[in-house]
Amino acid sequence: MRTGRAIGGPRTAGLRAGSLCVALISTAFATVLGLSSVGGTYAWLNASAPAPGATVQAGSFGLEINGAVSTSLGSWVPSPETPAVRAFNVSNTGDAPALLEAQVSRNTEEHLFDYALATLTPVAGAEACEAGLGVPSPLPEFTTPASWFSLPVGETRWFCLEIGLRADTPYSVNGDSVQFKLTVRGDQDAG
Repeated sequence: MRTGRAIGGPRTAGLRAGSLCVALISTAFATVLGLSSVGGTYAWLNASAPAPGATVQAGSFGLEINGAVSTSLGSWVPSPETPAVRAFNVSNTGDAPALLEAQVSRNTEEHLFDYALATLTPVAGAEACEAGLGVPSPLPEFTTPASWFSLPVGETRWFCLEIGLRADTPYSVNGDSVQFKLTVRGDQDAG
């Protein structure tokens, strides 16, 4: 037969919860008191890290050919046996390195254009420009590969442009002229 109160009733549960709270608060207080008495820090309670401001400024990018934004390379008199060559330089006037590429576009409709060949080669200087430095490509489709040449900031480099005629150029185009534009384009070298 049972008499008396039940063991573990509501009153005992309340006492256990209260004792646990007192123990936790006492432990936290003792930890804070211990850290402060030995010269500890409260950084884990109130940390901050200042971040200084930054300025982002766009760079400049510029190319010059023979010291100008645009230039003429003069008249050409090539033949199937004797190609014509012209040296020119490209300068990077900006503050970002450049990746260069070049492309020819047609300015005239003469049939001679279809028989013309072109080669564009980096050279050490104007005096190093001569025929036969590269493998000729048809002038109507002439394009260098993308990112063909890297030009550092403030540098000037020389190139040799060779224009020739195919061996099977017909006599009927004798005396025709060809006008074309060589565009040297640069993109920023993200390096």
